[in-house]
Amino acid sequence: MDRKKKLNIVLVFFFILIWGAVIYKFFGTKEKINSFDYMASDVSMKMELNLKPKDTFQLRILKNPFQQNKSFLSKPKKDNLSSRFVNSPSNANSRNNISFPLIKYYGFVKNGINKNKLVLVEIGGRLFKLRESEEVDGVLIRNAYSDTLFVEKEKKVKKIIRFKKS
Repeated sequence: MDRKKKLNIVLVFFFILIWGAVIYKFFGTKEKINSFDYMASDVSMKMELNLKPKDTFQLRILKNPFQQNKSFLSKPKKDNLSSRFVNSPSNANSRNNISFPLIKYYGFVKNGINKNKLVLVEIGGRLFKLRESEEVDGVLIRNAYSDTLFVEKEKKVKKIIRFKKS
């Protein structure tokens, strides 16, 4: 019994000693910080900022030599004047003049139930939610991808790139 009593006294002593050190560290450091702040406020320090001027320049833009149109390295073409005059059919000219309305593609929503994608498109200033293969104002939505949309009007297909806010 005597041995257990001595062990408890030693344990209580270490318990009080450890908690005393913790409390002293907690409250003792705040006093040191406050005294340091007081000492620092007496000293006036002047800081100099060395700002370097920004070095700006303009790059000269060159044509891309890897484009399909090899105009970067091409030789000047000779004018080929001929006395023949070729008539083109008037129907071919009217087919090329198909005017698409102003189309902005905002993206699509993929649905697990329905395989067709729900596309958010602005056609002629009006906003529509359409599925693939639906038609509005003579414009048919063919395929929708995350960044592009393929639309068709009178059997002419046009690729629309996704509209991004600037």
